[in-house]
Amino acid sequence: MPLIFLLLAFVALLVPSAAASETPVPSSVASTDPAVIHACERIKRSELFRAHGSFGTFQGYAGVAGPEGLTELRVHGRAQKHDTLTAPPQRIAWDQVDRVEVRGGSGVRGAVSGGIVFGTFGALLGMAAIAASTSTDASVGEGAVTGFFYVAPVGVVLGGLSGMAVRRWVPVYKRPAPTPLPVAAVTPAPTPAAPPAATPVQPQEQPSTSTWFSTQVLFSRPTGSFQPPNIERALGWSFTFNVEPSRWPVALRVEYGRSEHGSSVDSARVDNPNGYWVDDLQNVQTGSRLTWGMIGAQWSPMRSRNRIYVHAMGGIEKLSPMEVLGDGHPVIEADVPGLPPSESGFAWAAGVGARLRVPGTDHLAILGEFDYRHLGAAHYVTSPGVEGDYPNTHYVVTSGPVETFTARIGFAVERGR
Repeated sequence: MPLIFLLLAFVALLVPSAAASETPVPSSVASTDPAVIHACERIKRSELFRAHGSFGTFQGYAGVAGPEGLTELRVHGRAQKHDTLTAPPQRIAWDQVDRVEVRGGSGVRGAVSGGIVFGTFGALLGMAAIAASTSTDASVGEGAVTGFFYVAPVGVVLGGLSGMAVRRWVPVYKRPAPTPLPVAAVTPAPTPAAPPAATPVQPQEQPSTSTWFSTQVLFSRPTGSFQPPNIERALGWSFTFNVEPSRWPVALRVEYGRSEHGSSVDSARVDNPNGYWVDDLQNVQTGSRLTWGMIGAQWSPMRSRNRIYVHAMGGIEKLSPMEVLGDGHPVIEADVPGLPPSESGFAWAAGVGARLRVPGTDHLAILGEFDYRHLGAAHYVTSPGVEGDYPNTHYVVTSGPVETFTARIGFAVERGR
């Protein structure tokens, strides 16, 4: 009998142990958060990642990245000083993770940025080439389209390669902020009245401004009734100064520039006032020099680093006749009569432009603009410049509004902010 009781007691001890062994071990609950699913798709087996959370910071690789967590972890050989986990844990559950970043480049972003920058540069270059050409019937718009599609592929290739080569930490997951629970209203017990406390004055954030200085080379083409001696060739330069508030889409714009519309004439026979002979002048250069200073506003709908904008300005423009008598025979120079005086008047301008930051820099940008400028009626030398023969040789002068289209390209530097 004692033996039977001992056997029964032994069986009773075994039954609870077996039941306990059959109870499943709870596992991590699979997350259904779309952000978690996206992060799992980005973290490949050979993808270096960095995770931050309640466990500290881990940098390395995960053999399996699933909704249950990150497993089969391997520490990166060159762990940084801020990496608090030097030995891989068995599992990192998503409810422990605050932020995950992967190490990679951005070939697509680099290709898009390179295509835009190089394409815009090519379009402006095509516009300038057509504006300065004397042997083509193509329009400025056709030159812009051709230049864009010829140069943009180069930017796409170079930008894509640069984007893939530049490695950086790319965020792929960030835990959403917890939603605060509603707090039940509690009626406070009546307290003795106290004098009102002074309301602290909250410091207000001061708006910042940035200042841009830019210089451009310009190509100007006469339009309307403005017909200088050579309507195809006009080169010049301009400087602009912009003050841009950070909280306001309208900026102050100040501009100063100059362009020259001229040509040369050979075999101009004129009387020499210093003797009794006729000079046969060669390479007589004439035309009009336009100099302007304007102030106005510039508006941009974009607040990003790269901007497209429109501008409108008013100011003073001066038209000065150009005269270089060139080579005469004999050496004493003669004079061609009829050169008009310089004239100044009110002028206005309007146009569009684009400013694209140079990749890898914070304060340098490529600038391109296209605008129309109008000066009231003025006297100027028109085509062919000089006409007639001795003794009736003279400049050809007319009067009318001075209208030009201008394409510019240059660089801009930011100061402030």
